Amino acid sequence: MIRAPIGSREYWNEWIEKDHLWLKDVGKKLSSPSENPTYSPEFVWGGVNDRLRLLLRHYSSGAPIRDLPQHFPGLLDAWELSNRLSDDICHWHE
Repeated sequence: MIRAPIGSREYWNEWIEKDHLWLKDVGKKLSSPSENPTYSPEFVWGGVNDRLRLLLRHYSSGAPIRDLPQHFPGLLDAWELSNRLSDDICHWHE
């Protein structure tokens, strides 16, 4: 059952796959030292938004509700990392 009638099953699967590939790339970038540490909190926060978008796409595509909670730990971990990096930047500039 697709919950959002704007797309077919193929539409949702394509965007979900793109999101997974993008988040994999984000993970690779985060595993390397940043060339611009001041931007790191914002980059990580963008990943939080990307993870939330993925969750919403799964929901909209008709994924079973019981499958959605698996996406929360990564989302919350990224959110906490963004906050921690932001706190570090603020501390450096006091």
